[in-house]
Amino acid sequence: MTRLELNGKWELRSDKGELLCPADVPGSVIAALYAADKIEHPYYRENEYMVREMFHKDYEFARIFELSKEM
Repeated sequence: MTRLELNGKWELRSDKGELLCPADVPGSVIAALYAADKIEHPYYRENEYMVREMFHKDYEFARIFELSKEM
């Protein structure tokens, strides 16, 4: 069996396809947005309320990769 590791650099996109920032996989939407300075620290003061609202949206992780013929 051939195994393809998909860990590493991905792109985080909005549900409309808009590029938001680079993202590490494994990881999370919140971690990627915080690492890219798109949001304040989610556990500082009342920032958790802003972060909680983000869970009402959809996101996608995207990456281009190639498969060999054997796969």
